[in-house]
Amino acid sequence: MGLQTLRAKWIIPVDGRPIEGGSVSLQGGRILAIGEGVRADTVDLGEVAIVPGFVNAHTHLEFSALPAPLSPGLPFTGWLRRVIQYRREHPTVVREAIQTGLKESVAGGTTLIGDIATSGWTPQDYEGAASKGPRVVVFQELLGLSPERIEPLCALAETHLGDDPAGPIARRMLSPHAPYSVHPQVLDHTISLTAPHRGRTLAMHLAETASERELLETGSGEFRDFLQDMGVWQPDLFGGRSYGDILESLGDLPRGLIVHGNDLRDKELMRLAQFPHLTTVYCPRTHAAFGHPPHPWLTLLSLGGTVAIGTDSRASNPDLSMWNELQFLAERFPDVPHHTLLKLGTWAGATALGLRSDCGSLTPGKRADFAIIELRDPAFRDPNFDLFAPGNRVIGTMIGGEWAVDPTTR
Repeated sequence: MGLQTLRAKWIIPVDGRPIEGGSVSLQGGRILAIGEGVRADTVDLGEVAIVPGFVNAHTHLEFSALPAPLSPGLPFTGWLRRVIQYRREHPTVVREAIQTGLKESVAGGTTLIGDIATSGWTPQDYEGAASKGPRVVVFQELLGLSPERIEPLCALAETHLGDDPAGPIARRMLSPHAPYSVHPQVLDHTISLTAPHRGRTLAMHLAETASERELLETGSGEFRDFLQDMGVWQPDLFGGRSYGDILESLGDLPRGLIVHGNDLRDKELMRLAQFPHLTTVYCPRTHAAFGHPPHPWLTLLSLGGTVAIGTDSRASNPDLSMWNELQFLAERFPDVPHHTLLKLGTWAGATALGLRSDCGSLTPGKRADFAIIELRDPAFRDPNFDLFAPGNRVIGTMIGGEWAVDPTTR
C-alpha cells in the first residue's frame, strides 16, 4: 500500500490534543504521521472527525443472529435459562452468527473485538474478515463445576492459547466464565497459565448481580435454585467466598478483564484500583436493560482504576455498535467529557486486550485503524464535548490502511 494522506475537519488522536483541519498520512497499513496542513495528494474527507477504530472489549458474537435481546431480563437466572435454551436449540449457527456480528461491528467503526467463544468454534468461523474486518481476541470460555470437568477444561485451556498473526484472530486467551459456573481449580489453573506471560489476558464475568454475591457468600438464593435445576449444584464450592479473594487471585495476572463488575462495592473498588492492570469492562446498555443499580465506573476511575467499554452480546443488547454505546453514555453522563468516553472506547480497550502498542490511538507506527465520524449535529462545536452529539454518525471504517466502509462512496 502506497502513501495516503487523509484530511478531516478534526483529527482526534486520543493520546494527544484534537487537531482542527489536520491530516493523517499512512503507508503500508500503518500511520506514518499526524499533523496540520494539507499535502498536494491529500484526500479531503470534509466535515468529519477521524478517530481511532473502536475497541469492543467484551462481546459474545455467537448470539449475533438474534433479532432482539432475550427476555425476561429479570430474574437474571431466568435470562441465563434462555441463553442456555438458545444454545441448545441453535448448535449449528455459530459461524453464521459470528460473521454477522463481524459485519455489523465493522459497519459501526469497530476494528478490534474481545470475543468470548464457547466450545465448538473454529478459526474458520472468523475468516472472511481477515483483510477488511475487525481483528478479534478470542477468549475460550470455560464452563463446569463438577470435579469430572476439571481435567478436560484444564486441557482445553492449555491447547487454546496462542497467536494467529496472519488472520483475523489476533490472539487466543482464556475466560473462566464466572464464579458460579467454573470450578475454582479450573480458575486457578487458567491463572497459572496466564500469569507468567506478559502478552496474555484473562477475562472473567464477575459481580454481575447481587444474587451472585449471595451465592458466593452464603450458598443460597436464586443462583442456588438455578444450579440445582441445572443438575450442577456443588454445595462445597459456595458459602464463605468473596469477590475480594477472587480479585486478589486475579491481581497476579499481567492483565485481566473484570467483565461487568455491576455489584462491586467500595472496599472492592478500592482494592481493584490498586490493580490498574485489571480492567473493568462496563457494558452500559446491557447494564441498563437489566435494571441494575448505578454502575460504579465513575467511582473506579476516580480512584485510579481502569475501565473499558463493551457491548456485551445481542442476547442483552439491540446491536453491537460501540458508537451507540458511547452516545448512550454521553447522553446519560453529560458532565463526562466526550474525549474521556472516546478513550474508554478505544485506547482503554486496546490496552485491556494487550494490543495498545498496535492500535487504540492515532500514533505514528500503529496500525491505520480508523473510524470516520460525520459531524452533522448542529450543536457540534468542540470534539472534547460534542463528538457524541445525537446527530453525528459513523460513516467509514479503515482497517490496516484499507477501507472496510468507504466514506467517499456514500
